[in-house]
Amino acid sequence: MTPKTILTSLREHREAAAYRRRLQQQLFVYASPAEIDDMLASLEGQDSLDADLMRDILFEKLAIHHRRTLHTRAPLCA
Repeated sequence: MTPKTILTSLREHREAAAYRRRLQQQLFVYASPAEIDDMLASLEGQDSLDADLMRDILFEKLAIHHRRTLHTRAPLCA
């Protein structure tokens, strides 16, 4: 790899990470599982890199919510 190729690759990586952060900030308002499910339903049938990225972010948010709820619930058996 040439230095120019490395710099180009690094710049593209940084731009992609910045784009993902901006998208995460925009999707921050969808907090409850119902809101996230509604947003995921609106993305159904859309095949684009943006839609895929939004799905990834929303599924991460859903997983985080479920992990938090698991830790705050009472045990199943007493």
